[in-house]
Amino acid sequence: MKDYEAICAKHKCFWEMKGQNRPLVIFCMDWVNGPKLIDSVPGLISGRVSPGDIHAGEFLPMHEKLCLEDDALCDDKLGMVEPLCALPWMEAFFGCGVVRNGHHMWTQKVISSVGEIESAIEKGPDLAWQRCYFDYMNLLSEAFSDRWAVAQPILRGIADVACAMMGEEALVYAMYDEPDLMRRFFKYICDEQRAFYQEQMRRIPVFHDGYAVGQYQIWSPGKNFRTQDDAMAIFSPDLFREFIVPEIIRLTSLSEYLVMHLHLTSNHVLDQILEIKSIRVVEYDIDAGSSDARHYIGNMKKIQNAGKSLIIKSEFNKEDIDVIQNELDTQGLCLMPVVYSQAEMDNVAAWLN
Repeated sequence: MKDYEAICAKHKCFWEMKGQNRPLVIFCMDWVNGPKLIDSVPGLISGRVSPGDIHAGEFLPMHEKLCLEDDALCDDKLGMVEPLCALPWMEAFFGCGVVRNGHHMWTQKVISSVGEIESAIEKGPDLAWQRCYFDYMNLLSEAFSDRWAVAQPILRGIADVACAMMGEEALVYAMYDEPDLMRRFFKYICDEQRAFYQEQMRRIPVFHDGYAVGQYQIWSPGKNFRTQDDAMAIFSPDLFREFIVPEIIRLTSLSEYLVMHLHLTSNHVLDQILEIKSIRVVEYDIDAGSSDARHYIGNMKKIQNAGKSLIIKSEFNKEDIDVIQNELDTQGLCLMPVVYSQAEMDNVAAWLN
């Protein structure tokens, strides 16, 4: 077992942006663990999935295996369990169909025309999926909270949920054609997400006098959550500022330990994100197949200069690490190298010394 007291102390410095002579390093042995969890349950249904098809106990052995593997790594990672991260929980909560196809799960839209938005708001979310989610989280707490932290998985944000419910093209046209209706729609999504996260924060157990941030395996001194809106890629800066930013501000105000996940496709609205004071940490994800991380050093500096702690996730090479060490402040900096072997971990460790 790792020395979690020492690790939590480092993570506290990360939030406070002080006291670090090197970045936190959290190795990811793949981009996500969802496919491993899906594959671990041979009887998991294919095709349309309902809450009754998810039996959390069947996933416990793989959760334990993944945590034991994480404990064996020489890095700054917390051992952490989270409800099945491959399942689009938030989209399902808002009524989208969930379909399992091989290693992955996808969503089906629930609104086929703008005229159905009002009825979707009146109907409200699917509470059966919410109960399934929190039952899963409760089981993880009972099974593992004495050894590892319990946290949320990937949960999609306001724009992502809206796109999943009605489709990207229809969403964009509707903001021009029915702006007042769309403001009500985004407010409805935000209101329900706020209630969901408040319930989640009530249920997640304490771990070493704090909590773990889902996906990142970073400890925080207080209750936290993470959010992401990959759909910001389809918004013009003006549409994003008018329709989405006010709701992100309302959502993120729930916690002082808030992490926002970003892809490179957010660069056109990065300045707007950085203006939101309640976003404490920004994760800047350099996706596989993109240019090397060092090509985006200007945006990383911008994030740090805005007073945000910074997580960088990428398949780093030596040139990336050299530029990051030379150009960025180690205070409030966390590197999440995506690696596939011990040799790759050894390389990253050597480059950082």
